[in-house]
Amino acid sequence: MSVNNWPKFSHEVSEIKKLVGDAKRAIIAGHIAPDADSIGSALAFYFGLKQKGIKAQVVFQDDIPDNLFFLPEAGSIIKPEAIDKEPDLVVMVDCANQSRTGDGWIDQYCEKASVIAIDHHLVGKMPKGVTIVDEKAAAAAELIYRLLLNLGVEITPQIANCLYAGLASDTGGFIYNNTTSESFEIAGELLDLGVDMETMRINLFENRSMPGVAVLGFALMNMRQSEDKSLTWTFVSDEFKAKVRAKSKDCDNIASYTMFPNGVKLGIFFEEDLEEGKVKISFRSRLGYDVSLLAAEFGGGGHAMASGCRIRGNLKEIMPKVLAAANKLLNNK
Repeated sequence: MSVNNWPKFSHEVSEIKKLVGDAKRAIIAGHIAPDADSIGSALAFYFGLKQKGIKAQVVFQDDIPDNLFFLPEAGSIIKPEAIDKEPDLVVMVDCANQSRTGDGWIDQYCEKASVIAIDHHLVGKMPKGVTIVDEKAAAAAELIYRLLLNLGVEITPQIANCLYAGLASDTGGFIYNNTTSESFEIAGELLDLGVDMETMRINLFENRSMPGVAVLGFALMNMRQSEDKSLTWTFVSDEFKAKVRAKSKDCDNIASYTMFPNGVKLGIFFEEDLEEGKVKISFRSRLGYDVSLLAAEFGGGGHAMASGCRIRGNLKEIMPKVLAAANKLLNNK
């Protein structure tokens, strides 16, 4: 892959080079409910800035899933309250919208510092700074890889493993429809640079805590399907989570199972979190059914076939409203 073969974003890359060249201290942030792409991309960029002599901290509002602590330096990721000094550069990865980073903690830093945002979700541009958004990219990790090359960063085994995790995760192990020939090309280059495939497979697709197994079983037992089979949904109540001592991160990836039943076109997973006073909702769909529209209706966002949102309330209040909106989307198709 040609390092400089990125004409679509040549202007943005040039601006980012200037911002990185002037920076001394940075924070790198990702979206709430962080996944392997957001975390892997953030850590990869952290290592890239470190090569440039920039002191950086990776910041996420929500907890890091246990299965992703195998990524290099994942243990150094901090919460917003642990930021120790004012940054002169803010970088958002897999997230080009300040509101997606959490409850507004990042706003004060964006007001004072230079801002870079890299994303593959259609969310528009930041009001300030430099934004690279490419919805055709399978993962933010693809964009970070190309950006790091253009910044003259050496792709070390640490960076390669972080980026591969993001790419493999967001493509479902390279089987989702967002997978492209470029995805395979980048994956091949990362493999040659030292990706540990055994560790990657186990942590991304196999490991699950015992509370995580319990909530998955609960969700599978409570799965429901519409009469025409087009809509499948399930939930995990806050009461059951407390019973098995499960945390929100133990509910990761349950949404994918809503797409297993025959005939399903749209799947929904509801996770109740009474401590937050919200219901976390994950949408999945088949090609041709854009659930990012559904998520946006409730203040969320994401991909056409994988999106999410958080709504204040409880399961009893929220589920009927969301299911009604989902049926409307299916019936209008």
